[in-house]
Amino acid sequence: MRRYIKAQGVDVTVADNGTAAVEKLVNARASHPFDLAFFDINTPIIDGVEALRQVRATGIDMPIIALTATVDQVGRRRLNRMKSTLKAQLKLKCDAPH
Repeated sequence: MRRYIKAQGVDVTVADNGTAAVEKLVNARASHPFDLAFFDINTPIIDGVEALRQVRATGIDMPIIALTATVDQVGRRRLNRMKSTLKAQLKLKCDAPH
């Protein structure tokens, strides 16, 4: 995936685990915020669901795309948790006064 995105002329930053992803997004917020993030739901240290919660708790509301290659029941439950988290955040954003 990284190779394909880079071939489109996009700068790519990779994190080896969920904690590193959160740190990179938070640290970049002030100087050069990211435009988009891809989160695997099965990242080491903290999974994508927890990483998403931590990123959103800092006020970062950039688009985040959830990915997984897992097709077992555990992976499906994690993906459903992430979908629930994303839907709740979208509802809050849509319900906010303009």
